[in-house]
Amino acid sequence: MAKILISYRRSDADNAAYRIRDALVERFQKSKVFISTDIMPFGRDFREHLKLVLKGVGVILIIAGPKWVEEIKRREKNGEIDYVRLEVEAGLQRGIPVILVLIRGAKIVQPPELPESFANIAFFQAMEIDSACDFKIHMDRLSQQINNRLIKHGLIAKVFIIMLMVSVLGLFLFVFLMPLFFSPWYHL
Repeated sequence: MAKILISYRRSDADNAAYRIRDALVERFQKSKVFISTDIMPFGRDFREHLKLVLKGVGVILIIAGPKWVEEIKRREKNGEIDYVRLEVEAGLQRGIPVILVLIRGAKIVQPPELPESFANIAFFQAMEIDSACDFKIHMDRLSQQINNRLIKHGLIAKVFIIMLMVSVLGLFLFVFLMPLFFSPWYHL
């Protein structure tokens, strides 16, 4: 099964991101749910490590609090590195499904509020999670959506592997059996 990457801003969604992760670990496996900051080794280039990590990811959850867009703008204006932005852009470039999870009353973002590189997430159906009384209901719904995406991701991967195996078999048959039909003894 593919993995679930949780992307969040510490200043905006720290506790909620870990609570969501813990709830997802109960439904999936601990090895399948991770937060990018938990798996980043010290002394490695974040961008290069992210490329490796994303190879096994089937869905990215963006946990967005009320200051998520404001922080993107601030970092862009100040020329600061934005690791969350790098995660989102890299995931979208690879075609990994992204689920925007709104917490603490965050509102759906509008395309002009986002960088052009991922403004299209404004059109994605977002999921609101209330950390109070409805948390379990919201997490059940989110888990079902994630499970559907991971099943689809797994089926696509299996189809790709089968197609690859058939191609290799076809190449093998062509390379090794064709000489039998065109060798001199065949025409005698």
